[in-house]
Amino acid sequence: MRCDRRSRLLGGAKRSWIAILLFALVVLLPTENASAAQITYQSVAGIWHDPTDNVPGVQPGDPVITNGTPTSIVTWGTTSGTPQSSYDFTAAIPPPFALPGPIPFFSLGSFTHRNFAVSDPSLTSIQLDVVLVINVDGVPRPPLTFTFTFHHEETLAGGSVQAIAGAEQRTHAGIAAARADGF
Repeated sequence: MRCDRRSRLLGGAKRSWIAILLFALVVLLPTENASAAQITYQSVAGIWHDPTDNVPGVQPGDPVITNGTPTSIVTWGTTSGTPQSSYDFTAAIPPPFALPGPIPFFSLGSFTHRNFAVSDPSLTSIQLDVVLVINVDGVPRPPLTFTFTFHHEETLAGGSVQAIAGAEQRTHAGIAAARADGF
């Protein structure tokens, strides 16, 4: 049996990685008029795609994606009575805010790694698109797509992870691309 450990996102907290990107984009909004602008979040969606696993070909236990609203899930692994391991992204729509002014802390959703004992095939990487639609003063803006690549490593049960300094968390995500169409 193989067992993976809790997850972490490169660069910081699990649930605030998207906030930094949105902050940067909102600051770059066109400022033709110096008056206040009301920013409203219209929709947030998470879309898993392009999974890879460690066993060539198609077999039971391969990663399976179920994208939905508000939660999108990818499951993987062969089990002996336990659930499969999974990544879940559950979208959340933050409250509106006004510019100029301080941009409040907000979350566009939560990432959860459901860790169960699984055998091969194991997930090795997958991408998550977080698609955000905002309105500025009631005018819809084009969708903003943030693509994150997750690299996953299954680790053996029984303490092998502790042998690697600071490696109790073995999932890493980084920004593969951030595209702001229409900005």
